[in-house]
Formats: sequence, structure tokens, C-alpha cells
Amino acid sequence: EEDLNLQIESTSFNAQATLTLRIEENGTVIRSTDIIVQSAPLLVAHHLQPAERMMSMSYDGQGGNQSFVKPFENVLGDRFTSYRLEDYNFDVWLQDEFEFANTFTPTTQNQFAIDSIRDRGLAYLSEEELLSPDMSVGTWGNTYPNSQDSFGNLEASPPVQVGDTHYPFGRIYYGKWREDRLTKKLRTFLDEQEYQSPVELDITFLCVGHVDEFVTFLPDPTAPQGFRMMITDVNEGYDFLESLPGNYLLPLYGQTYRYGDVETILSDTSLRRLNEEIQELYIEPNIERFKTEFGLTDEEIIRIPMIFEAPRGCSGYAAALIPGVVNMAVFTHDSGESADAFIPDPFFRSNLGSTEGDAYIAVFEELLPASITPHWVDDWEWYHTQLGEVHCGSNTIRKPIENWWEF
Repeated sequence: EEDLNLQIESTSFNAQATLTLRIEENGTVIRSTDIIVQSAPLLVAHHLQPAERMMSMSYDGQGGNQSFVKPFENVLGDRFTSYRLEDYNFDVWLQDEFEFANTFTPTTQNQFAIDSIRDRGLAYLSEEELLSPDMSVGTWGNTYPNSQDSFGNLEASPPVQVGDTHYPFGRIYYGKWREDRLTKKLRTFLDEQEYQSPVELDITFLCVGHVDEFVTFLPDPTAPQGFRMMITDVNEGYDFLESLPGNYLLPLYGQTYRYGDVETILSDTSLRRLNEEIQELYIEPNIERFKTEFGLTDEEIIRIPMIFEAPRGCSGYAAALIPGVVNMAVFTHDSGESADAFIPDPFFRSNLGSTEGDAYIAVFEELLPASITPHWVDDWEWYHTQLGEVHCGSNTIRKPIENWWEF
């Protein structure tokens, strides 16, 4: 009849143990009770979770990336943090270095940075800048890393209902490129968490090979499950191009890709053939996979016009020609139903100094859920031409919104 306080520390995530409590009287057990205890799982954050803080790398020297940083600073204020790029060997790919997750109980909460084994310039940022009493850091795997071990290739969907199975914390998804996969130790660990039952997607068509290059999720309270999935679609991309005059000028594309106007893109038959193969062999099968494994319907999927190109040194594989707008950073508000979205500027216009009159932006904003406020970010030089976009160069810490022990 006395309160019994037990403090149990576990070095494992989502581990279970059985405690046997016995009451003895004069050496005789008069009552015995088994209690199952479980340590908290590690749950990868998704886009319906409110954002606490967003971050990127920053360089304000000559030719710096301030056109990328300023929109975050202007919109988010002290909810945005930047780190000196020159301190980390000019490695801008902050998303690739770590993936944020949560581990918590009814009385404690801890943020967690899953640190990648990519070990490039940002290798020590998590320990130097993030590690604290409220933020833990851990790494799984010590094998030689491939591009799939970068965490633009590790994401989680919002909560989904798949047949009779509810995933209240969403499902993890990551990509496989030919035989290259996320390191086995991390895959095994994520499988063991059970709650987010990971799904592997075939992304062999992409040169860099990260899932954030072609798909993302956005909060939308008008949608059946509270979100929409945005995925690139090259058929929509060519329909968009064909809706424009052939002499619609694209000065930035002319400088970078020698596609000075819309007609030049449309007349490139090998480019169209590459894109048609991507749609048939990869985009459509991945859409079907999302429908099967995430319980999505066509109503919940927004197909985004996109054209891919075959970058130099990556023959046969693709990267975004039009900046990959689905590769955006999503700062979700506390309600979990709306967000500020920081989106790569497509520069589909003659006047590069203003987004007014941009034909692509006009089409995209019509597709964007009303719950999303767009902010267009110039990532062309530092990110887009280096085969990445806004999401690749940023990262977000999010708050948990559901109690795992209730499911």
C-alpha cells in the first residue's frame, strides 16, 4: 500500500523488460506481480510536427550565399540559426549530415540528431553546436558511406492509415540506388523501432540519389488525412512548357544549360526521352508504392511539373533542370495545420530581380495548398547548380505531437 518509485535507465531505444515485484512476509511470497516496462523509441520527425528551429550554413564573404540565408532570417527571426560555412570546410549540405528525431516519456523530452556517417566538412557540427542536455547525438554504422547515407535520403511521412493499420507517427522512407543502400546498422535500428515501419524506394534514376529530390509532404487540413504529398511529374512539366510561347525567354537557363528559351528545351529530343523514361520507370512506380505502403489516394497527391536533365559526369542519371521545388524546407506552425515553405526560385522569367511574371511560380502557387505560405529562395548558384536545393541546405528541429505509449 506504499507508493513505489522506480527509476530505470535503458541504453537501448524501444527495449522491453519484465520486472517482478514480490511482497514477502516471514520469508513467504504472499503476492507477485509482473510489470512490463518499455524504453522510449526514437521517432523520426515529420512535416506535421510544429517546427522549433530551422538552420542553414552561412557565408557572407565575396560571392557568399546570403541570397539563400536572408529569406529564412526575414521570416523566422530568432527561430532561425546559421553556422559559419568557413568553419566547416564549405560543406553547405546541412540536411545530409543529420536527421532530427524525438525520444520522450510522460515526464521527459529529448531531441535527437541521428548523425550521418558521410563524414565530410560538417562531420563535427552536431557535437560542437547541437549536443546539449536537451539534444543527444548518435551514429549507427561505420562502413564506407555512399550517397544513400546522406539524410536528404531519410524522411518520414505524416501519420497515415494503411488499410487496418494506423501509423500515428508516419512511416520512414528512404531510397535505394542500384545496390547502394542506407548503411545496414541504421536500417536495422530503424526497423527495430517498429512504430514507423520503414519503406525503401527505388531512386536509381537520380544522380545524387536522395528521396527529397522528388517528393515531400505538406500540412493541409482540407485533405483526408491532414496533408498532401507533392511529387514531381515530367508529363506535367512538358504540358507546362507547351502552354508557353516558344520564344519565352529564360536567360539564366541559357547561361547555365544553353536553353535560352522554351522552344530550345522542347526541341531537345534526347532530353524528352530521358524524362519520359524517368516518369514511366520510376515516378509512376513510386507513386503506386506510396499508395500501397502509405495508404494514399490520388486526391492526396499533387503532381508537380518538373523537367530533369542529365548532368555532366553523371551520364544516364538525372538531376532537376527546373530547380526542384518539392525540395523545400517546411516550417510548420504550432497548430500543425499550416506552414511557411521556403522554396527554390525557378527563375522561369526574364526579369531575374523579381518573381513577378514568373510563369512557373504562377502555376506552382495554384497547386500549393492554401495552408502554405510560399517564400521563394535564390539557391541557383550555391545549391541548384551543385545538384541540390533548399531542403538539402537546411534542417529543422520539430516538436513531438503524439504520445507513443498511447498506441
